[in-house]
Formats: sequence, C-alpha cells, structure tokens
Amino acid sequence: MSGQLSQELAPATVGRSFPAKFATRPMELDLLSTLLSTSGEIRRWLVRRARSTSGAVYAWVDAATGAPAFEYPEITGYALTFWAGQSIVTEDEFEAGRQAADWLGELVESGTLRAREGWDDNAVYNFDLAMMANGLLAFGERYQQEAVGIGIKLAAYLRDQIARDGWLEALDPCMSPRSCRSGWSTEGYVHLVKAAQCQLHAATLGLRDGVAAARALVDRGLEFLTATGRFVTQPDAEVTMLHSHLYAVEGLWAFAEATSDDEIRDVARVATEWAWRQQLPSGGFPRWTANTQTAAPEQFDVTAQAVRAAVLCGLEPEGLERAMLRLARCVLKTPAGSAMPYQPDRENTHENAWVSMFWAQAYESVLAGSPCFGWTTLV
Repeated sequence: MSGQLSQELAPATVGRSFPAKFATRPMELDLLSTLLSTSGEIRRWLVRRARSTSGAVYAWVDAATGAPAFEYPEITGYALTFWAGQSIVTEDEFEAGRQAADWLGELVESGTLRAREGWDDNAVYNFDLAMMANGLLAFGERYQQEAVGIGIKLAAYLRDQIARDGWLEALDPCMSPRSCRSGWSTEGYVHLVKAAQCQLHAATLGLRDGVAAARALVDRGLEFLTATGRFVTQPDAEVTMLHSHLYAVEGLWAFAEATSDDEIRDVARVATEWAWRQQLPSGGFPRWTANTQTAAPEQFDVTAQAVRAAVLCGLEPEGLERAMLRLARCVLKTPAGSAMPYQPDRENTHENAWVSMFWAQAYESVLAGSPCFGWTTLV
C-alpha cells in the first residue's frame, strides 16, 4: 500500500484563508465559515452516513428520516476516485475504499453490470461502467493493486465497443437489455465524452489502444457541439441538459490534460462559458435550458459542476461568487458530517452523494485557485 493515512481529518481551515474577493460583506461571514468547513464535513458524511454494510455507496440519504436510497455502482466508482484524490486519507476512508473496491470487483467478476438491482429492466449503462472503471483504477493504483486489473477489464470492455462501432453507445446494443427510458442518458451521446478519462487512465496502466479510444470518444462528442458552445445532449435539439453538457466539458478537460491538446482545452473553455450564461438569479443552475415556457428545476449537481468547470478552464465568471454562496446556504448538516441536496426545492430533501463530491472538489479548487486534483481523480 502506498499513500498517506491519517486517523482523522485536519480542520479544513488550517493554514488557509478564503480568497479575498469573496470576503465582501459582514452579513456573509457565516456563509464563508460554512464554505471553509465544507470539504472535511462532506468527507465525514460520505464515510459515516452514505455507505452500505456491503461496501457500496448509496445514491442519497433521506434528510428527514436518515433512510438510505439504493446501492449505486456508478457512485461507488465516484467515491473511489474521490478518496484516491485526497492528499491524505483517513483510516476510515482507506477502509471504506477497500470495501467499495471489493464490492465493485465482485460485481464485475460475476458479470453483474446493471445500473442497479431491478431497475430499467436491468439495463447496463456504459457511462456507469466508465465511472466504475476509473474509480477502481484510481484507488487501486494508489492503495489496492488488485483493483487495477478489474478496472482495466471494464475499460477494455468499453474500448472494444468503441473499436467495433467507432464510438460508444449509451447502452451496449449487443449485451445490454433495452432501456425503457428516453432522455440524455439513453439516447444522447455527449455525456460519454467523460468516458475518455478511464480510457486514458487505463492506457497509462497498460491498456492497449486506450488513447485511440479516448480520441474517438472526443471526436464523436465534438460532432454535437454548436457554434455557440452548446452541446446537443439528446435528439431534441431544443433542450440541453446541463448535467450532460458539463460531463462533456469534464471529459474534454481530462483529455486535454492527459494529451496536452490545447485545441480541446479551448473547446472545453468555450463550452463552459456557454454553461455560465445559463445561471439563474439565485446563483444556481437549472437542470436544462430550452426555448420553452416550462421552467427547469434548479439542480445542485449542475451548479457544483459549473463551479468546478470554471476552475478547470481557468475562468472567473461574473456569477462565481453567487454560485458559491448559493451552495453554501444550502449545505445540509447531518448527525455525521454535511452533505449537499440534489434539488433545493424538492419536497423530500436528499443528502446526495454525487452532488456532495462534486461540490467538495469544486470548493477546494476555488480555494486553491486551481484544480485540487489531477485528471485521473476528477470525480
């Protein structure tokens, strides 16, 4: 085992001060204090409240009852990437990662690749497999070598589909049951640009043709880029799902970092600038944008992604402070750390795992003034 272990997290504020440009008004000092403690509190919540006894990470926890949702392989992969990206992990995080890697490994070795038990006719989503693969590679490379081989196995399965079809479908038409759902995750493509991360990562660990597969994913994604910087995220070109749009940005950034491709870096920047033009008056971001009268709900995974993408692309958009403070106002305090809700206006509030990890990385990166992780450990 390599890497550093700590028995407990150090306070997030030690040796740091919040950027001066955000310390604007005394009335916001409590919000700034919340921001300064966010990352460590999210890390505590993820280990102590969001995990199953199996080792899996739950999609969310009901804030009112404390009841967990379902065990989520994709988000368990995200958690492995998140823990691998910490400069110092706690003993609890290391043990949580070990159990999560074992749980995912058992699923892969048994061929149980469905998104989750009993849902969507047990369809197998390639995006989910890519996030699982990267988590296994990231945590395995640093702490648990046997997980690397399983991550490469998943990445190779995706690579072979790319070689066969020239790109990656949302669901493998040869292996997965058909989905009964319609939307960006089943009929769209650009979110799959983020799967380039696991291809590139696996290539550094020995996967043959991983770089070529990643390039194919990126090239296919660019076919859906409009002149304004907007990605067409699904067949209805009038609707852009910002979650998917920003997944494409993240995949482009990872590709640019891994290959030193400045042209792709520029595309990521333009697409991020377009996303920031969709910011709501609240400071948050909507689930979608469209030329319709239907208002989209505010969604915090998108807001956290937008903040993080701004840092990745070296941007300081005018609304950055408003987005930061919007998220800070909505942090959920729990009996075991803090978490972020999915949508602030939902009747039933969810302590959401992926929003919390996105926000922790976004906050830390703004605080540092640059990404606090490498391209292999972008959640």
